[in-house]
Amino acid sequence: MGKMSPTQRTLKHLRKLGWCCQVVEKWIPRVNVRKDLFDAIDIVAIKRGVWGVLGVQATTRTNLSHRLAKAAASPALELWLWCRNHFQVWGWSQVNGIWRPKIVTLRAGQMRPVVNHNPRRRRRAGHQQGTLF
Repeated sequence: MGKMSPTQRTLKHLRKLGWCCQVVEKWIPRVNVRKDLFDAIDIVAIKRGVWGVLGVQATTRTNLSHRLAKAAASPALELWLWCRNHFQVWGWSQVNGIWRPKIVTLRAGQMRPVVNHNPRRRRRAGHQQGTLF
C-alpha cells in the first residue's frame, strides 16, 4: 500500500471505530490552497450514541502544536464547540513501525488543548523502571 496522508489515516481509524465520517476540507485551485471548515476542521464525523458532531484536524505529530494554535484562534470553532459539538486534532507518528495518533481535544470556554491519547513508547527489555501499579 502506498503512503497515506494524515487525513486518510484518520478516516480509516475513525471508520474502524464505528464513526460515519466525511472530508470537509476543500481545494481552491485558482490559488492552490486547501481551505478547512471554519479554518480548523478537515473531517466531520458522527456516531450513534454520541451527541453532537466531531470535527477533526488531521496532521503529523510534528505539526500538532501549530494546528492547535491555529484552531484555538478560530472564533467560528469556539462557536462550534458552544453548540455542543466536539473538536480534536490528531497528530500521526510512527511508533515502533506502527502509525498511532496523538489525540488532543479543545473544549468550549477553554480553547486550550487537553491530551486524550499519547502513544506509549516501548521500553527496551530488561530496563523496566518504577513500579507496575
